[in-house]
Amino acid sequence: MRQINLGLAALNLPKETRELIDTLDGEVNAARLAKGEDYSTVSSRRLASVGFVEMPMVRLVLDKVAQENSFLVCYSEEERVMVIQQTAALLPTVSRRKTFVEIASEILSRERCMAAAMKQLSPEEANTEAARKFFKLIRDSNPEMVGACLSVVQEAEKRARKVYELNKLLRDRAPFSTK
Repeated sequence: MRQINLGLAALNLPKETRELIDTLDGEVNAARLAKGEDYSTVSSRRLASVGFVEMPMVRLVLDKVAQENSFLVCYSEEERVMVIQQTAALLPTVSRRKTFVEIASEILSRERCMAAAMKQLSPEEANTEAARKFFKLIRDSNPEMVGACLSVVQEAEKRARKVYELNKLLRDRAPFSTK
């Protein structure tokens, strides 16, 4: 087993998560270097950097009341691992101008929209082909859906009654509206 990056070892993360970040960091960096990016560019956007690991989106918020006050944070260690994995998968393919915060915000906003939309559906509605296609569009990072998810989550974040507003926006705004 390789030695974990010393900077990561000092962070307050579970050992498994630190090892995952370290492994994915190596894989992402190798892929980016193989595509011809210069080392200084690759080095400036590393998963194993403090800038990524300590950004607000990767922070865990376990308290239910606090979760209702912020959609763009992780609610569990599993969700944090998912954000790390999806960021690692996207990093070699996204524009260099896109920051870690933008990438993670898009990932978390899709999760929040899927969770809120799922709660609005009955079990019968959730099992329809239309619902499956809709959730697949969100999950597959369809650019239009990613933008729509981020837009409604950011708008709901600005309001006092965030959960209510997100549910309302999902019911009333295209492409989520069934009207």
